[in-house]
Amino acid sequence: MPKVAYSEEDRERIRTALITTALDLMAKQGVQHTTVEQIYKKVGISRTFFYSFFPTKEDLVIETLYLQQPKIIEYVRTLMADPSLSWRGAVTQFLYSCCYGERNGIAVLTIEEQQLIFKRLSEEKYREFRQRQLWLFGKILETFGIKADENKIGLLQT
Repeated sequence: MPKVAYSEEDRERIRTALITTALDLMAKQGVQHTTVEQIYKKVGISRTFFYSFFPTKEDLVIETLYLQQPKIIEYVRTLMADPSLSWRGAVTQFLYSCCYGERNGIAVLTIEEQQLIFKRLSEEKYREFRQRQLWLFGKILETFGIKADENKIGLLQT
C-alpha cells in the first residue's frame, strides 16, 4: 500500500532526488530525450506525486538548471586555479565541457529546447530565469577575469 503522508523532510529529500536525477539524465541524454516518466520512476514515486512537486516538466528543467549554476561557477574557478592551464586553456576547456555536456555532467539546452521552454513558462518565471541566466553569465565572465558589462553578457545570450 502506498505511503499517503510524507514528512517535510521526506518531501524535501524526494524533491532534491527529482532535481538531481533530472540533471543526471538531462546531462546524459538531453532535455528533449529525458521524460518525466524516466525521472519519477528512477526516484521511485508515482506520476501524480511527481506533479505535486513540479506542475510541468519545464518547471523541473528550470530548477535543474538553477541547481547546476553554482557547480558551473565552481568548475570555472577550478579551471582558473589549475596551474597547468593558461587563461586561454581554461576558457577552451570550459567551452569544450559545455559543448559536450553529456560527457561532463553538464545539462546544456539547445536553442530549440530553450525556445520551447520559454514558450511554456509564465511571464514571471521567464523573467526570473533570464535574470538568473544573466547573473550566471556575469559570474562566469568575472571568474575568467573579464569585467561583466551588459554588452559582454549579451554575447552569451540567445
